[in-house]
Amino acid sequence: MGRNHCGMEIKERSTKTGHVPSGLICHPDREYLIYPLGCTIIIQGINNHTQNFLHGHTNNVSCVTVSSSGSYVASGQITFMGFKADIILWDYTKREMLARLCLHKGKIENLAFSPNDLYLVSLGGQDDGSMVVWSVLKKEAICGSPASARSAGNPTTLVYSNCRDEMFVSAGNGTIRVWELDLPNRKIRPTECQTGQLKRIGNCAMMTEDDSYFYIGTSTGDVLKLNTKSTLMSDYGPIKEKFSLV
Repeated sequence: MGRNHCGMEIKERSTKTGHVPSGLICHPDREYLIYPLGCTIIIQGINNHTQNFLHGHTNNVSCVTVSSSGSYVASGQITFMGFKADIILWDYTKREMLARLCLHKGKIENLAFSPNDLYLVSLGGQDDGSMVVWSVLKKEAICGSPASARSAGNPTTLVYSNCRDEMFVSAGNGTIRVWELDLPNRKIRPTECQTGQLKRIGNCAMMTEDDSYFYIGTSTGDVLKLNTKSTLMSDYGPIKEKFSLV
């Protein structure tokens, strides 16, 4: 058990200090590392050993991401069930908060920026179950949707297109979706990916540079390769010797 800034006890969850998935990020400038430590985001120089501290979260940070240009950092936190869980958008150069984005409840599971820094997509935790797309420029929500079908588990990972600001992928327990942003109608439209009889829990995702395929690393140690356009699985492996830590 731990305590928040108000002294109230909270249960230790998977977001304990040092246990944030993909929580250590090398900034695109290759000069700084960015990582969460409790309620704080730390920007640490690789060669000069300087540290900057970004304060603003009221509870443990659960996820952090950096935009492709390196201009923005976004971080999400956990909170108490039924209470709003904040996302904070940071200005990397000025090392200061730009906006506090509040729609999800309980926990921010994952975050991802679009390739041209136009949008930030956020994924709520199991108690929230929603996906929201935010305008980085206007610092407001554009649209949202349930993160998965009722028959599927909760998604936990996100990967944005490398070429398009209107497409991203989510994956998790028995769910893989390709999402399209319909900006004029302020909607995001998911397409369920088909993996046949293969049932997996997705832990991480990566998109090829041209967006033609994306890969899902699973809890069972194999990797799924899916076609972005057809949303069909084209390959998976290895069959015998599984990978570890995927």
